[in-house]
Amino acid sequence: FDINCGVRLLRTNLQREDVEGVRKELADALFTFIPVGVGKGSVIGQQLTADELDDVLNRGMEWAESKGFAWPEDREHVEERGCFQGADAGMVSH
Repeated sequence: FDINCGVRLLRTNLQREDVEGVRKELADALFTFIPVGVGKGSVIGQQLTADELDDVLNRGMEWAESKGFAWPEDREHVEERGCFQGADAGMVSH
C-alpha cells in the first residue's frame, strides 16, 4: 500500500492468515479511508467545498491538524514543515 509523502505508517498484529481472502477489500478500504490526497475518490476530497480546498492550500498541515488528520509532531517529518511559506490558493486555477 502506497502511503505517499507525509502519511504516518501504522503497524498491526495481524498475520498473513488473518487477512487471507480479504486482501483486496482491505487494500480498497485503506485507500478509501487513509488520507493520501484530496483527489478523486478520496474521502477528504469528496467532502471539501471550494473554499475549504483553498484553506487546505493556504494552511497545509495546519489544516490537517485542525481536522484531526495529522498530529503536531508530523510536521517534523514532512517537507517545509507541511506548508510552503507564502502559499496562496488564489494563484491556483480551479
